Amino acid sequence: MSNTNTQNILFIDSAVGDISSLLASVDPSFEVVLLSADRSGLEQIAQALAGRTGVDAVHVISHGGPGYLQLGDATLDLEGLNTHSESLATIRAALSDNADLLLYGCDVAAGEAGAAFISALANATGADVAASVDATGPALLGGDSHLEASTGTIEAQAIDASALSELLAAPSIGGLDPVSFTENGSAVVVDGNMSASGGSNYGGGYIQFSLNGSNVNDFFSLTSAGSVNASGAVSVSGSTVFLGNGSGRDAIGSIDGSLNGQNGNALRINFTSAFQNPSFETGTTAFWTIGQSRVILGQTNIAGWTSPSDPTNPGRYGGQDGTMSSQAYYYSVTSGGSADGTYSLRLYNSAIGPSYHVLHGPYAYSNAFNASSGDTLFFDWKAAGGEDAYDAFGYLLNTATGQATIVLNQTGSSASASTNWATASVSVPTSGEYRFVFVSGTWDATGGKWSGGSLYIDNVKVFGNRVNDSVATSILRQVTYQNNAADAPTSRAINITTADGQGNTRTTSTTLNITHTNDAPSFNGNATLASVSEDASGPGATVSALYGARFVDPDNAYSPTDSLAGIVVVGNAATAGQGAWQYSTDGGSSWYDVGAVSTGSGLTLQATAHLRFLPAPDWNGTPGALSVRAVDSSGGVGSWTSGATAVYYSGSYGGSSAVAASSVSLSTSVLAVNDAPVFGTGAVVLTFTDTVETDAFSPLTGSILASDAQGGAPGEGGTVTYSLLGGTTSGGFSNLVGPYGTLSLNTSTGAYTFLPNADAINALAAGVNPTLTYAVRAADGQGGFTDQAFTINITGGNDRPVLTGDNPDQPTSYANLPTIAEDTVVVGQTVANLFAPRVTDVDNGASFGGVIIAGNAADADTQGVWQYKVVGGSWANVPTDVSATEGLALSATTSLRFLPALNYNGAPGKLTVHATDNDFVGYTTASTPVLADVTADGVSVISKALGITITPVNDAPTFRGPAPAATLNDTAAWDAALVPAPGIGALSGTLKATDVEPAQELAFSIRGGAFNVVDADTVWSLQGLYGLLTVNEATGAWDYTPNRFDLINALPALSSVEDVFLLKVTDPDGGIGAQPLTITIQGTNDLPVLDEDGIDDQSFQGSGQWSYQIPADTFTDAEGLGLTYTATLGNNDPLPSWLSFDAPTRIFSGNPPANATDIGRKVTATDESSASVSGTFALD
Repeated sequence: MSNTNTQNILFIDSAVGDISSLLASVDPSFEVVLLSADRSGLEQIAQALAGRTGVDAVHVISHGGPGYLQLGDATLDLEGLNTHSESLATIRAALSDNADLLLYGCDVAAGEAGAAFISALANATGADVAASVDATGPALLGGDSHLEASTGTIEAQAIDASALSELLAAPSIGGLDPVSFTENGSAVVVDGNMSASGGSNYGGGYIQFSLNGSNVNDFFSLTSAGSVNASGAVSVSGSTVFLGNGSGRDAIGSIDGSLNGQNGNALRINFTSAFQNPSFETGTTAFWTIGQSRVILGQTNIAGWTSPSDPTNPGRYGGQDGTMSSQAYYYSVTSGGSADGTYSLRLYNSAIGPSYHVLHGPYAYSNAFNASSGDTLFFDWKAAGGEDAYDAFGYLLNTATGQATIVLNQTGSSASASTNWATASVSVPTSGEYRFVFVSGTWDATGGKWSGGSLYIDNVKVFGNRVNDSVATSILRQVTYQNNAADAPTSRAINITTADGQGNTRTTSTTLNITHTNDAPSFNGNATLASVSEDASGPGATVSALYGARFVDPDNAYSPTDSLAGIVVVGNAATAGQGAWQYSTDGGSSWYDVGAVSTGSGLTLQATAHLRFLPAPDWNGTPGALSVRAVDSSGGVGSWTSGATAVYYSGSYGGSSAVAASSVSLSTSVLAVNDAPVFGTGAVVLTFTDTVETDAFSPLTGSILASDAQGGAPGEGGTVTYSLLGGTTSGGFSNLVGPYGTLSLNTSTGAYTFLPNADAINALAAGVNPTLTYAVRAADGQGGFTDQAFTINITGGNDRPVLTGDNPDQPTSYANLPTIAEDTVVVGQTVANLFAPRVTDVDNGASFGGVIIAGNAADADTQGVWQYKVVGGSWANVPTDVSATEGLALSATTSLRFLPALNYNGAPGKLTVHATDNDFVGYTTASTPVLADVTADGVSVISKALGITITPVNDAPTFRGPAPAATLNDTAAWDAALVPAPGIGALSGTLKATDVEPAQELAFSIRGGAFNVVDADTVWSLQGLYGLLTVNEATGAWDYTPNRFDLINALPALSSVEDVFLLKVTDPDGGIGAQPLTITIQGTNDLPVLDEDGIDDQSFQGSGQWSYQIPADTFTDAEGLGLTYTATLGNNDPLPSWLSFDAPTRIFSGNPPANATDIGRKVTATDESSASVSGTFALD
């Protein structure tokens, strides 16, 4: 569509019926656009307006309803506005600022939904929107042209919608009430009072009845009126629906082939439709589809189906269409239609191909329409040659089956041959949906290879639309419903849909209520009660367990369902010799015989009741069965049997009764049982007791007896054999080896022997008392057997531990602590280290506990003492008053040691110990020694000795008397020799020493010193810090001579230093004793010293400056801490003014005056202790 200045554009939906009158009434300045039915109408409107601007008014004519418009193949509603924002934006861009959007459709603005829809559309497009709140269309059908609702001021002039031939809405249904149906009843009219209204164009539409949750037992049917030819009477014959016309009847529709109302399908009555755009008077091909391509009849697919073959060919045609070297296909709506109009459709072509070729195409097919069997359809046609002769073809296509009925097949003889307009007709073969298909063709009649021809179509006539609201109402009231099932849902919804020829639908629903009737239940098979053994009473089973899975009830397809309520027992074929069928109503606590029953007096039992068969004594086999009938939960038997109060049923069976019409059986069987032997002796119980000693246990014997006589009962009296369960049989004995011995049983006589395992029993700890339980089986050789317990009770005891190596024949056997040296103190060893490896205990799980010291032979004064130390405690002496019957109890973690007396060596007296196990209690603690009875439980019988060896060691000699020492005092003068201070030691003496080992020659020396032989004596000497020390090796005479006076004189006042020497005395075995010798020297401040040559005199002659420096070594200070200098005249007067003295540098300087008198110069040196010395010199 080109961009023009048109201010008003009219869009007409394809579903709107005959629009010729409408178009005649529309202002010629309006631009008219027909919307196609095969895609979104909103998108088509946007496409038409794309690129435009300044459009003042858009008119849209379509079918609608509250809040929606039907446009093309989509419905535009609020949701559609949200999903088509792009199209709406295009439309908005094309509209002017004050544009109006006028919607012509029934009820579009009605209600809240309608108001919301036009408001949202106005917001989306920016236009003022107007729409109707009631029916839109011709007044004759109840419509008008008024657009009663708007969102703003509407300036555009509305179109006169009364020129339409129909209302722009779907028909509606009123007066619909709930439907009632009784199960198993006859068909009922759905509703004889409902009516249709608002339907202006039913042609091509339908009425449909459907049921929510339908099944194959649901049926809808259209019934016929009593007089089918009466005017307005609706009737049905086969699948065709007729309308009486007073003297006959006309087909108005058909029952849909699939939705035929049968077996759960919906019932749809399709109405014959009017044909759309039958004469092309709109000047367009609306509602027709054009194919501008070649068609090969019998091969090419048109409208979803293969086209039919041409049954006749041109006279000289060779049967092949051939390959074209060029071809073209055209169509147009052209002036000069048939007598009924001014336009027609032209389909034409041209081609160059093989000589005498045939060419078909283009083609056109109509929109689908409904037609009934026997309807006569008409159309006008003509054909004309072009480049060569024409070959026109057409057919009626069934859209559901593809069946093609050829309606046109005409061939021209030459290029100049043509036809006049002619009317053709066709009779509809079966009711259904159809299309007209027309194919233009040509053939090369001359053989000149050129071809071309035209086909014209006009004035298609499909007679329909005989259905109006009155006819639709009659159809609605003649539809019946029936359900032929034994059970059906109690409530469902019936939906009735009306559709007009434009595809507008409206559905009205009501409730279908079905009243149920009871159907008798049944069992689908017999039941078998589990077998019971002879002389036994089985637990039985509930009626529900026996028959619940076999219960069948026709009423159980839908809720509410029936369940198994119980049974009626109507037959009992068991005899007294066989036993008795019994029932229980209290879960099996109490049982009662079923007794005699019949169909006229049947025993009632609920589903929870139990049934069993109690056999007569010693009887086995298959007893007579019960005959029972199912009872459902509809409550038709009255009361039920309870305990001893039996209730019998004598009512009816089958039909609508709660009790089944036929019986099934309940059977069982009684299994034969061989009676087992009987023991004649009681169960055997043997006893063994473990003592504290290691016991030897003797075998125990006895006999077991059993009999299978059974009082002479048939089949009894077998030979009894004996066995031990779990044992092995060999040589006529059944043997079973257990943890505490072996049980052996004579398989023929029942004599037994139990050989105890002494080691295993002795190994039992106190408190461990196992019980062995065996089973002795007596068997009769016929499968019968009886088991009896054989019990052995064993009492465990705490056996005494044993010290390995304890041998009464070797009393000297003992344990030893590791050897230690004389005068050595050791940490000892734990009792566990000493004795645990030597202890054994037969008791399972037993472990070493400790010892009891029952003897202590050590002499504390001469040898030393045995000591123990408990964890957390201190070493303590083992008492010597322990005895053979009572000793000191020490735990395994306690330590033992021997502390030898001074200088003792040898083998001291031993300890005598007994071992204890882990069951013994009462050991010595860190604070309390405990004496225990050595005969108590858990104490070894035989003791073991514990000894130790003390090896001798050489004792070092020791100095006698105090260590030598002396003190020397430094003087204020420069010392060259010193003597000890009065009363404070000497600088010489003689060393004395002793040795434990007698008659040993001792040698004296100085550690670090050197020795020389002087006058046959060996003399040791060592230069100390301040003097020389000498020691005579043999006599011990020593002498200290100070000789480092430079260091001594340098000692500051009040200081004290020591010259320390380590004196040694050595025995012949290398034993060494040591003692220090200390010389202490006290420091004193030494006076400064003037060099013995003094200060040299000086002389000066002439004039000028004189200077003189006192030599550095003129004054000295022993401490070396520095001197300070001063200068005066010899008489201690200050120096004259012309003479100066620089103390740090010791320099005199000056210019002596003439005739100066020499009175001498005096220099004084003073140390840090203020001691001083002076020297003088003369200056001439």
